[in-house]
Amino acid sequence: MYLVVVELQEGGSLMSPTSLEQLEVKGADLRAALARIGDMRPGSLSETYGKCGKPTCHCAKSGSRGHGPSWLLTRTVDGKTVAQRIPSGPAVEQSKQHVAEYKRFRELARELIEISDQICDLRLKDLQGVREVQTKKKRHRRKSAR
Repeated sequence: MYLVVVELQEGGSLMSPTSLEQLEVKGADLRAALARIGDMRPGSLSETYGKCGKPTCHCAKSGSRGHGPSWLLTRTVDGKTVAQRIPSGPAVEQSKQHVAEYKRFRELARELIEISDQICDLRLKDLQGVREVQTKKKRHRRKSAR
């Protein structure tokens, strides 16, 4: 569990951090949250039902969902979709937590990249303010072989 602090403007809309100090604090908070990430795995978990094909089985009756549920963890590996069967019971709940933790990791990483980009931009502006030396490209003229 983690705490998210949100600043609001007068009208109640979200206020994004603008100063370098605010951005650095937000970045440090995101790094700390990333450090607390637990076991994770990419993909999605879905329950499936199947029919065995025997005409006398309960799954052959109309309206029957079939045998199951059977749980599949589906993800992409090297551009190909891979499905892994997850046994029913505690493994399903654990897999749900792992997938949710991966989604949380992705969101925190996205936010950190966004904040870091803003920090870099502000630091670059600070450097440009200190160095107001503008360099002009020199034109090099090719000397003729004459």
